[in-house]
Amino acid sequence: MATINGTPGNDQRITVGSNDELLGLEGNDILDAGDGKGNNTLRGGAGDDELFAYSNDQLFGDAGDDDLYSDGEGNNTLDGGEGNDEIFPDRNDTVDGGIGDDIIFAGRGGNTFTGGLGKDVFWIANVELPENPNTITDFNFAEDTIRVDLAGVENFNDLSITQQGNDSIITALGTQLVTVSGVVPSQLNPQNVVVDKNAPDNPGLDKPVIEDATFSIREHSVEETLIGTVSANDSDKNDILIYNITDGNLDIDGDGNTAFTIDGTSGEIIVNDSDDLDFEKNPIFNLLVTVADNSSFSQNANITINLQDEPLPEFDIEQSKQGIFSLIGDTQEKANILFSLVGTDADNISELGVFIVDENNAVNGITPDSPEYIQEALQQSKVIFSAINNQPNGYAELEKTRILEGYQSGERLVFYLVTNSTTDNVISDETSPNNVLLSSTFSSSDFAQVKIADMGNGKFELAWEDQIGGGDRDFNDLVLNLEITNQSAPNGTSQAGNTAELIDLRQFAGETVTVTAEVFREAKFDNEVVFYRLDNPDGIIDSLNPNRDRDYLNAALENLVKDTNGEVFTLKADNQSTASITADIIAESIFAPMMIVNGNLQQLQDNDTSNDPTVYFPYIGANSDGVDHIRLLGDNIFGFEDLRNGGDMDFNDMVVKIAVE
Repeated sequence: MATINGTPGNDQRITVGSNDELLGLEGNDILDAGDGKGNNTLRGGAGDDELFAYSNDQLFGDAGDDDLYSDGEGNNTLDGGEGNDEIFPDRNDTVDGGIGDDIIFAGRGGNTFTGGLGKDVFWIANVELPENPNTITDFNFAEDTIRVDLAGVENFNDLSITQQGNDSIITALGTQLVTVSGVVPSQLNPQNVVVDKNAPDNPGLDKPVIEDATFSIREHSVEETLIGTVSANDSDKNDILIYNITDGNLDIDGDGNTAFTIDGTSGEIIVNDSDDLDFEKNPIFNLLVTVADNSSFSQNANITINLQDEPLPEFDIEQSKQGIFSLIGDTQEKANILFSLVGTDADNISELGVFIVDENNAVNGITPDSPEYIQEALQQSKVIFSAINNQPNGYAELEKTRILEGYQSGERLVFYLVTNSTTDNVISDETSPNNVLLSSTFSSSDFAQVKIADMGNGKFELAWEDQIGGGDRDFNDLVLNLEITNQSAPNGTSQAGNTAELIDLRQFAGETVTVTAEVFREAKFDNEVVFYRLDNPDGIIDSLNPNRDRDYLNAALENLVKDTNGEVFTLKADNQSTASITADIIAESIFAPMMIVNGNLQQLQDNDTSNDPTVYFPYIGANSDGVDHIRLLGDNIFGFEDLRNGGDMDFNDMVVKIAVE
């Protein structure tokens, strides 16, 4: 149960729940409970509002010329309030026009109408006969008008008006249309009961229009793959269309699951059972899709789905309707995925990552509805990159890409965005904050934080909105492309399943490699970056753990990376400038960066501890403020933040790109 408020402006407020209250306040508002679960209350407030009910809802137009609609299962209360309102009931609704000259339509019948004060118009039949008679409780035969528009009813004399007690019964074409309470037949005449062949629009009386269509899809496409969208429209104002597959949806393998499903509201046809898509057994599906409006009018379309008899590619990637990506292929080889940053336009810096889910969207058995889901997912994730806004001089020209290796056919991927923070911070806090946004809503009604565009040839664009619930809905806060690639990750790129920013040279163990660093700086502090050797990606040095051992800094200083001349590989640059530094290094293990803030290595190594500068590591537990100070900006690209507690969190104080040859 919730109260959803509008603003003094023009608002659109929607509920999909029950027992909610929507308040439009001032302005011309749209309040919609048509997709709700009933028992909601909608109040338009001042302004010309549109209100939509489903079942057992209460609509109050309040002041203004309002439109009230009953679009669901009926049994609603529709109160126009003050103003000249138009009210469109459905069935078994209670209608009160309130103060003003109102127009009330018949709907499907069984409704009770009270016009209220003013010159009201009651359309008791408009093109279609009601299923059940309606009742008018307060017809003022001197001011109000009853109107009829039916084929076969040409004038007043074609209507039958009989008396029942103190009431009048109006019948047309053998069907009782309405009971007019407290009014006898002698008080009804052609002036207040009008046969009008120029009826205004009455929602639900025109049939929807649906188009035949043909789609093609590769045989055995993975389940939840979007095939295409059936197109339909209805000229009736605010009609709701519902789609169903009514014929031709075969169960080829006989397992009880038909080949396709259709989204009842969008018309999207989706793969339901991959095993049914067998070209050799059934190359063509001829579906009959029916679309119906909320007045029970329907039309059919012939939808042809052709299966493509082609071998699976060595690897491909497909998107499900839920925003989950599946890897497919007929090979035992593993796939690499290339991520390319397109752009960013956001006030905050967010971090993008990916994790694998099973067929139930669970991670290690923990499902999305569990409060532990985010923590579990991020602990199994791989960070892709962050995108910085305030870029140091020269940095914009860098190609920001990331290649993740080793994905297998059948794996299902969910992407996530940590807004204004990092994966490390979330894991360190051991909570599931609401700033972790997912590429999938898992069929919930939550706002979809990412727009996914199929660019063709297995390439997709992901455009993220980083404000929870939609914000400005510009979907340009972080935009990237992803695709399968034959490229390998650059030398040194860490593929470890943790979030640390590392250079992994284990494949070159014992060899001499040439390391080139491009350094970019946007900071007042004179910082340095050096590297130290690790035993494993978790940061262990001779059994010392970065997250709990106080002597970790000394261990790092004893394991500094040096070139073949014995000089420590040290990176620095002047402010607002770039530097390129090259060294030949004997590749021994995994190297981790360490930032020395507003100081130098010599100060750390002398015997004077009073001049020791602050040092930040890739491991939060080793940082004195417990905050993440290094971000991955692409393959072997690291962004550093030099201010304590994250400072301005721009991660551009130093940016380092490493190339290994």
